[in-house]
Amino acid sequence: MAGETEFGFTVDVFKPETFPMERLAQYMQEFARLLGSTEHIHFKMIKDGSTTLVSSADPVCEPKVDRRLLGLRTNAGTKDARESYRRIDEMLAEDDAVGTVHRNNSKVLDFPGRTRPKVEEIDMVRQHECIDGELQLIGGRDETVPVHLYDAHLDRHFKCNTSKQKARELAPFLFGPELRIFGESEWKRDSEGIWSMKTLWIDSFLVLNQDPVPETIRRLRSIPGNTWHEVADPAAELLDIRYGSEASA
Repeated sequence: MAGETEFGFTVDVFKPETFPMERLAQYMQEFARLLGSTEHIHFKMIKDGSTTLVSSADPVCEPKVDRRLLGLRTNAGTKDARESYRRIDEMLAEDDAVGTVHRNNSKVLDFPGRTRPKVEEIDMVRQHECIDGELQLIGGRDETVPVHLYDAHLDRHFKCNTSKQKARELAPFLFGPELRIFGESEWKRDSEGIWSMKTLWIDSFLVLNQDPVPETIRRLRSIPGNTWHEVADPAAELLDIRYGSEASA
């Protein structure tokens, strides 16, 4: 169908005529789990050359699949998506292969497979960070106040801390609009190279615009003299602005 979104998964060492059928079925199953929304993802074809499994996505699930893959690119994917990514990468390493995921003609995800280096665990890295989510908990009696946020897009909870003064400023937004939190974070890396945020000290925050993405794009395109009407994929462009060029590379 013209204009539909395709997601392709490529394994570099196999051709369709040399791909063991059982192994192919295992990759197809894990690729479906990686994308999520399995009832809205449909197998379309196998492309020749290095084998590429091509699927099409119903329009209703495209934003969810995009967020799911973006979460993996930024090391903040959902637990089940990270597990699917790990299983696929292990399968590729076993097959002495590497893999990629494309959205239409744009690469969105790499699987290092055979090229992945042995990773040393790192217990603590500090950096300035921002996270989005719904404020779900403010508590504690000490000068350091625990704050919990939930990102529904990534299905992840974030444990943060802040001062009493900042907690008072946050309190009116409990279970309210989505917030963007800024502060100093602490990260660790496990033996598989997966980074996870241990905590974040909240310095500042802002309330995010709650308008749907299509409405935001419509308003951007209505501004005289801008070029948003020339952008083929404005949703991907907004992700690039938010997360940097790697988000849509």
